[in-house]
Amino acid sequence: MGKLDKKTKKEIREVIQKYIRVDNRTFIKRTGIISGTLISLGLGLDLLLTGGLFSIGTFMVGGLGCGVGVIGSTAVLHDSIKKSRTNAAAQTLNSDLDVEGTLLIMESDLRSAFSKATTPDAAPEDKNKFLLLADEIGRDVKKLSPAFKIVSGGPNGFGTEKYEFIIDEEKRLTLDQARHDVTQPSPPPPPKKLTPEQEEIQRLKTRIAALENPPIVRLDKNPPQP
Repeated sequence: MGKLDKKTKKEIREVIQKYIRVDNRTFIKRTGIISGTLISLGLGLDLLLTGGLFSIGTFMVGGLGCGVGVIGSTAVLHDSIKKSRTNAAAQTLNSDLDVEGTLLIMESDLRSAFSKATTPDAAPEDKNKFLLLADEIGRDVKKLSPAFKIVSGGPNGFGTEKYEFIIDEEKRLTLDQARHDVTQPSPPPPPKKLTPEQEEIQRLKTRIAALENPPIVRLDKNPPQP
């Protein structure tokens, strides 16, 4: 993937932050980073107030900060390691945990929007929302693409040139196929089945119409002589 410039790194970071919410792992990361500052501050106060005698309070706070810092640093290191991961399209890619999580959230959002857009009573707005979301995620994946590499197309043969989202796992529906389905005109609703009473009324109406409009029988004025 090579070395990324500042602009590309910024775009990747913005895309990840757009889709990944703050969770416990993120909290631990931030706490781990902040803990170093707190430890340094505690040591500075200890030197200032006690002349360098390491007080019990500073020891306890510093020890806690060190512990959380180690946990946070471990989480940062674990998340930043690029590993081989497989997506729903059976494509194998190398990415870190944040990038994989972002792609999974994108796929989940697309599936949810597609489900709403393809219900029998779906409104045109639901279809439009799905198409707009698909366009938006398409742009975001392009920005995110320098942060991962597809190394194998998998048994489904999707290839390594393009990351594939599977919108319907049962039908193995890709995003392009889902777009096609949503943009197709809706089929006409099936005719409503009549109740027995409605069928009888319809039969009587047909019979009455036939009686009121009997077929015209033309009589030949000059019938052939026997």
